[in-house]
Amino acid sequence: MADSVRRVLEQMVPELEELERRGYFSRAEIKSIIQKRQDFEYDLQRRAALKSDFMRSIEYEKSLERLRVLRKKERNIVADDRGSSKSSSEYSIVRRTHRLYERMVRKFKGDLSLWNDWIQFCSASKSARYMSKALTRAMQLHPTCAAIWTYAAAWEFEHNHNATIARSLMQRGLRMCKNDPCLWAEYFRMELLYAARLGARRQVLGLGDASLDEATKSLLSGAIAKIVYANAIESRPDDSAMRVKFLDVLAPVPIMNKSGLEEYITANILENFADDPYVLYTLSLNRFEKVHQQGDVSLEDAAEQAMDIFNNLYDSSWQDVEQEKKEEIYKAQIDVLEKILVQAVEDEESHGQGIEYVCDECINLGRKAREDGVFHEKIITCVERAYLRTGQYQEGLKYIEQSSCLAGEVHRQKIHLELYQSHVSQKNSQADEQSKLLFDADASVWFAAIECCSSEESLISLGDGFISSQLASVTCAEDSDRGIVASCITSNLWLRIGIESARKFYTQVLKCPLPGANFITHVARLEQSLLHSNSSDALSIDAVRQIYTSGTNIYGSSSIKLWLDYYLFEVSLGNRGNCGMVHWKAKESLDDADAFITECHMTVENMSLTKW
Repeated sequence: MADSVRRVLEQMVPELEELERRGYFSRAEIKSIIQKRQDFEYDLQRRAALKSDFMRSIEYEKSLERLRVLRKKERNIVADDRGSSKSSSEYSIVRRTHRLYERMVRKFKGDLSLWNDWIQFCSASKSARYMSKALTRAMQLHPTCAAIWTYAAAWEFEHNHNATIARSLMQRGLRMCKNDPCLWAEYFRMELLYAARLGARRQVLGLGDASLDEATKSLLSGAIAKIVYANAIESRPDDSAMRVKFLDVLAPVPIMNKSGLEEYITANILENFADDPYVLYTLSLNRFEKVHQQGDVSLEDAAEQAMDIFNNLYDSSWQDVEQEKKEEIYKAQIDVLEKILVQAVEDEESHGQGIEYVCDECINLGRKAREDGVFHEKIITCVERAYLRTGQYQEGLKYIEQSSCLAGEVHRQKIHLELYQSHVSQKNSQADEQSKLLFDADASVWFAAIECCSSEESLISLGDGFISSQLASVTCAEDSDRGIVASCITSNLWLRIGIESARKFYTQVLKCPLPGANFITHVARLEQSLLHSNSSDALSIDAVRQIYTSGTNIYGSSSIKLWLDYYLFEVSLGNRGNCGMVHWKAKESLDDADAFITECHMTVENMSLTKW
């Protein structure tokens, strides 16, 4: 092994001397480089060399090359004293890196990530010869990897400007990879780019469309790409996702008569997959985006054209569609309408009618789905949002009552509508009935109620209602949802009304059966933020300790998080005596004291490392 390492080092002598002579590295730095390379070489020469050994050596050579390039700019090293603009020092480190990659992939032939690293390095270092070598060997060893064939064809097409060889590589790749859909899509993209570049070249040369013959016009319109598409669907007739992918590939490429090719592909897809939810969703959204990008078309017209994709199915063969697939199609159309609604809200100033149109479409779709016996939560939720946005609260409540689904998000939307309805009608009896409904509901309903509080009075009233409900409740688990609700109300009062209002709320909650240890931690952290910022509104340290104590009195035997937060608070104050006292109390109180000690040590250690 020593002889082999020595021979490798001796071969480096001329290039290292050249690096020193050109002024890239000093004599001491050259010695350090030799020592590092010798250490790496001993690792690589051993019988059981590891992949990590090669990677460390390669990373060292890459960092060395980056340093050389940087010093070349700083020291203005242009040409050597013999007049040569590029000596061995310019490429010796890169060449050694390539040789390390060669040795590594020779030993680990099956690791595609290593081949990818080498190919990426060839591209970054502009090493065309090594790129050809790497791609050729990779295709020989991994003939069923579509990504390698794609990259090889792209290299020939982009770098060597040889479309013939690129086509040959794509066709060979399709034979070896058993008609891989990604490879078909990339082949289609390459032919589109070829047609686009031919058209751009004619424009540069000043050749007008009048001089085009039929063959050339067909070529510039993507005739070869159309043939590729035809062969692709023949080889994979049941792959709807691949056909949609072709449309995505076509969209950004500027070729002559692109709309004709788009219409051909779209018609072919709808002819064979008219009731495929994914196809309908993608085609509808693509049509909306394409039409909406045209400045002279309103958002409402763009949305209407997008809905035509679904309407054609409803008008033709809707009765033949299975019930399960009907539900998926309705959900797909709802997804499209939601995305259009987001765009309508963003463009509200210039497209004021768009929101109203999309909401009406959602409502009509919900009615049609109900007639077909489809009561999916996602559909009902979207329809309720449309009712809510258009102010049709009573109609929305009636729609929910006629639906058989009333769980999760639908329940939350129902509460939204009832809250708004009670707010609009301003009937005390209805508000009282609504309060009773709220106080007996789960956390999601409380969150909905918080979102609906548009005024300070309504938020304070909601907080009072929570206190009333908590007084009639029992002590909750340490991670209870009611603790999250109480924390959310406290934060809203803190930010929207003021600190004193929030303190009044959480002080009253602390006198009730506690909603959870998570609420204690949240309140204490709010007060700590003022304390550490030296705010004039901050409570005293003893008052913050009292908050923690009220929690540990109830959850002291089970909540490790509460004790840990209390301990870290004392650590932040820098009082070792109090830190030790809290630590001792936690060990005495907790059922699982060992877990607290482990968590405490890890947290403090991480804090020390971060500070360092």
